[in-house]
Amino acid sequence: MTKQVQLQTLPTDGSSASVKLSQRQQLQIIDTTLLKCYLQTNDALIAPLLRLRDNHCHLDESERILKKYQKFSELIILYQRKNLHKRALDMLLKQAMKPDSALKGHERTVQYLQHLGREHLSLIFEFSTWVLKVNPEDGLKIFTEDLPEVEGLPRERVLAYLQQNGQDLIIPYLEHVVHEWKDKTVHLHNTLVHHYRQRVQALMADYKDSLPEGQEALAAGREPGDLGELHRKLIALLETSTHYLPQAVLVHFPFDAFFEERAILLGRLGRHEQALAIYTYVICDLAKAEL
Repeated sequence: MTKQVQLQTLPTDGSSASVKLSQRQQLQIIDTTLLKCYLQTNDALIAPLLRLRDNHCHLDESERILKKYQKFSELIILYQRKNLHKRALDMLLKQAMKPDSALKGHERTVQYLQHLGREHLSLIFEFSTWVLKVNPEDGLKIFTEDLPEVEGLPRERVLAYLQQNGQDLIIPYLEHVVHEWKDKTVHLHNTLVHHYRQRVQALMADYKDSLPEGQEALAAGREPGDLGELHRKLIALLETSTHYLPQAVLVHFPFDAFFEERAILLGRLGRHEQALAIYTYVICDLAKAEL
């Protein structure tokens, strides 16, 4: 049963009257009045008031007065406490584009999205897109920051989202998931292998085209720049991970390249004679052939 509170009021005609208000209504009046007082006397107290979990500020009136005084950071807090996350994110996006706003830029949106959690995944995807366009590196942090809410996001769905909206971020995302969060999901390990291979294959073609006539390419992992780094990562993943399917990834490696990678995979599949033949006669690495 709702508790009733009786307040004495003085109508404009001079007569006395009684108005019954619920406890919730009374608290709304008190907190909203406090908000208005702070706006006039000490605006440093506005944010602490709005951050209170049990603040009862009336939404529409508080929203109106905060907009009037252009207290947009405080308005974001109000929306967040009322679970009006889309309103908050719309406001952050609008303010992010204003060069004179205290909320300009993408940083506040990144922080907001990082704390939403998997129950708001559709909102995270919706408002991550513009961040990924203006700053892919910071946008990736929405999905890799070491926070419980971020770590708990469904990784297969995040991967699918990045495949549509941030292809260049797939490798760093999967590296974080596999190496930092120690995820053992087979599909994620397989996918990281595939993306390493695709990237190495593309860079290898450019590298070989750049070599002077008659000069042979360096051994796998010893190539210059990004090619060598990615090649080393691919080989290391194949050697150390036990969570990919060798038979599923081997079919994607061409027969006329990736010899060391093929040897590793053949060894994993128990086809040791074929692996040994590659080490001995193709890449001429007798040390690895003896392992």
